Amino acid sequence: MTEEEKRILETICKALPYMDRFDKGYFLAVAEMKAREHEEKKHQEEQELIKA
Repeated sequence: MTEEEKRILETICKALPYMDRFDKGYFLAVAEMKAREHEEKKHQEEQELIKA
């Protein structure tokens, strides 16, 4: 994990207790969407390597 990623996580950890339920839900949805996009991209790259 890079220093920037650590800094981002620390900021999120500090802010999360102050978020209302709606904001926490929105944040979770965005994080899950980004994780899914990352996994799909990774899978697509693996498939391209297999085809090569």
